[in-house]
Amino acid sequence: MGNTEPAGAQPASSRVLLWVAAGVVLALLVVGYLALALGSGSTAASGTTVEGVAIGGMTEDEAASAVEDAIGPTVTKKLKVTAGDQTFTIKAADAGLSLDAAASVAPAFGHTWNPISLLGRVGPNGDQLPAVVTVDDAAMAAELQTIADAITVPAVEPAVEVDKGAVTVTPGTPGESLDVDATSAALAAAAARPRAPVAAVVATVEPTVNEEAAQAAGRLATAAIAGPVTVTAGTVTADIPAKAVGRALSFTASDGALVPSLDGAILHKSIAKEQIGRAHV
Repeated sequence: MGNTEPAGAQPASSRVLLWVAAGVVLALLVVGYLALALGSGSTAASGTTVEGVAIGGMTEDEAASAVEDAIGPTVTKKLKVTAGDQTFTIKAADAGLSLDAAASVAPAFGHTWNPISLLGRVGPNGDQLPAVVTVDDAAMAAELQTIADAITVPAVEPAVEVDKGAVTVTPGTPGESLDVDATSAALAAAAARPRAPVAAVVATVEPTVNEEAAQAAGRLATAAIAGPVTVTAGTVTADIPAKAVGRALSFTASDGALVPSLDGAILHKSIAKEQIGRAHV
């Protein structure tokens, strides 16, 4: 009795051929995937650039050389730094700026097993990478010191003054100083690009004594001159007039506060005068 196939069914031989064909396609895909993965780090993907320099299809050494040749001369050029209406010139070498071509191209290389990343390498879909510029922090700080000295405006601490029995509290005012770290980073970012002035980063410097502490010192001064102060030393008693206390009283900014102090010479003179007056009575 012969074998029979259901009506409309594919012959067994056809099904075998389909499975073989599918297996061949899958094998080709696996081989292609492995080839892409294993070769993914040997050359940069098509379309990859470093600061506009094309390195697609190059080996890592070739890419580093291309970046060095194209960008290296730019990094060595002088930079202009502006701060308000002032302009300063920075020499890249003196500021410790240098191009690291190897580090710049490194992200474009290295094996990957990510299929999405591998598909991206097939077409012109490479990354646009920034150039890596290294900074010698000590050299940069020394080079920026001239700018810092020129633009620094010290903060003014609040003040408490006593004049003719009246207490005046003068608010402090902020100052300005160069943010060396931020300015250094701005110069490093600009070093590999066509020259354009770089704006210095200026930070606001607040007074160490805040408004609340200044007002507290003002209230202390007001209480201190509210009336005469009686001083006793042994058998001697003297009254120091409020005006004399006001003349002797001063405040100095320290640890976030206005610290009071009294001028002993003024107080001594007032006491001596008061004692002389009593002696004549």
